[in-house]
Amino acid sequence: MAAMETYRQTLPARSTLRLPAATVAVSLKLARGAVRAVAAAPGSVIHCLQGECWLTRDGDPRDYLLRAGDSQVVSERGRWVIQALTDCLVEVREEPVSRRRG
Repeated sequence: MAAMETYRQTLPARSTLRLPAATVAVSLKLARGAVRAVAAAPGSVIHCLQGECWLTRDGDPRDYLLRAGDSQVVSERGRWVIQALTDCLVEVREEPVSRRRG
């Protein structure tokens, strides 16, 4: 199994994280109440590794509650907003282009 590349970045509270072109995964450590926006491509997976977070996508009336071990697959391009309900660790993982089908 090939090693996965991880990208870590500290962002101002109201910024949107955009994954660099070759990035496979981004880990976000969020304190309770912190909010981050992520621009995620279809096929990406938002995974809650620790804690609990609330997740929504611009233009989508649905909200998602993720607890440790839960994931949400990104079906459409857009900006996802993640709010930490407790201290949490969230990973946004994009499938490498070479492994995508289509």
